Amino acid sequence: MHPKQSEWQREQEGRIFGGRSKRGEGSGADGSSQPPQQVRRTQSGREPSYKPLAAPSLYKSSGAKQKNIKDMFKGGSIREKLGRLVSKFFIYDNMPPYKAGFHHFKNMIIGAQESGVGVQPPSAFEIRHKYLDIEYKEMKEYVDNFKTKWEKYGCTIMCDGWTGPKRLSIINFMVYCKGHTIFLKSVDASDKIKDHQYIYGLLKYVVKEVGEKTSCKLSPTMALHL
Repeated sequence: MHPKQSEWQREQEGRIFGGRSKRGEGSGADGSSQPPQQVRRTQSGREPSYKPLAAPSLYKSSGAKQKNIKDMFKGGSIREKLGRLVSKFFIYDNMPPYKAGFHHFKNMIIGAQESGVGVQPPSAFEIRHKYLDIEYKEMKEYVDNFKTKWEKYGCTIMCDGWTGPKRLSIINFMVYCKGHTIFLKSVDASDKIKDHQYIYGLLKYVVKEVGEKTSCKLSPTMALHL
């Protein structure tokens, strides 16, 4: 290192830490002055980490619910308080705002209001397992109710398919009867050759699932999508 350069560095350090060195502050065991911890962090070039402003957790306890909601939203109507809490979920959890008009979202808000204070929301594990199984059984019963109409009036089996950018290929099967179209199932055909034999095998299986005694008609536009 050049002598003038090292002398300049000592001069700059003396300006910064000179006052403390004279009073004996910040000296190490060998008598050399050590810069404060904050200065060393600044000289290392590390950027300080900032956390976004978080809303208080209103679900920890009944006392915390009442205290936090009053401290956070001073003044304004009850609807405005609810609107701000709901808006934080949409804004900070990256949810499209138009979903606020969805049927199930409105039912969720009304159900939470009717449940009262202290009722815990479902966990992610419960949603993936317990409540997903309940919805599956309910939807299966809903579809089974239509099978009686399929047997009585007949139906049309329709299917379409699409291929994603990563060559993921999905074939969907729907059943149409008396003005109602019901989604039946989807098949992952990514690793299949979609020739006439493969399509025939899928349709044969779907016809059995709909009902062998049901008068079925195949959609003539099926081949255009596959």
